[in-house]
Amino acid sequence: MHTSPEVIAVMVLGDGGGTDEDRAHVESCPECQAELDAYRHTYRLAQELVADVLQKPADHVWHRISHEIEMHRSAVDAHRRSSVATTTLAQRIDELERALDDDADDLDEDWRHVSAPAGFGSAAELAHANLAARPDWPGAHGTAIVESDDEDHRTLHISMRLGLLPAHHDASVGAQLAAWLIAPDLSGMVRLGQLPRVEDTDTSFPLPEDVDLLRYPVVDLSRQPAEDDGSAAHSGDSIVRGVLS
Repeated sequence: MHTSPEVIAVMVLGDGGGTDEDRAHVESCPECQAELDAYRHTYRLAQELVADVLQKPADHVWHRISHEIEMHRSAVDAHRRSSVATTTLAQRIDELERALDDDADDLDEDWRHVSAPAGFGSAAELAHANLAARPDWPGAHGTAIVESDDEDHRTLHISMRLGLLPAHHDASVGAQLAAWLIAPDLSGMVRLGQLPRVEDTDTSFPLPEDVDLLRYPVVDLSRQPAEDDGSAAHSGDSIVRGVLS
């Protein structure tokens, strides 16, 4: 009696399928050995298919393939017992290849989700900073991320929460929120833009091409006077600050 094709397929997947008797039979049986070689060929094709996505596919890919094989086992055994129909080697290989194609598509989709933070498309992260509260804003906190798209356009994404508001927050009504990049020695700063209110925010600012992040690595959000038209100097009232790295 030949070794089950499902057991042979699991041998190819490296999951220790079959008994010692199964493995000994496959090694000595030309027909079963041919089937094992065919599955190995399909396995190599699958590795080439996903090579551009990940060096090593996620474990769930092979788990799903094993699950598919187990689902077909009962049907194949019933066909053999009844002699109503048999599944040919070519058909079994075709089924496995289709399963591998489907899982490779799933893996490609999973990898895109892992590679791209939600809301930021497929851009690559260049730098990151944790934004810590300044003394007058003890509950504030946030993060800053610099990303570059496929055309090397850089964007600074800022997420900030004010948390527990300071006693002087009433004076912030009508004030504006400005974003800055500052040199560590305070020898210079770049104003990136402003928002009309001092409040929790998730916003983004395009970075000018000539801005050197090595010279201006400090991200700062400040409370600016309501009458600031975008040209005023830094007010000195910083809410959060952090250093890109």
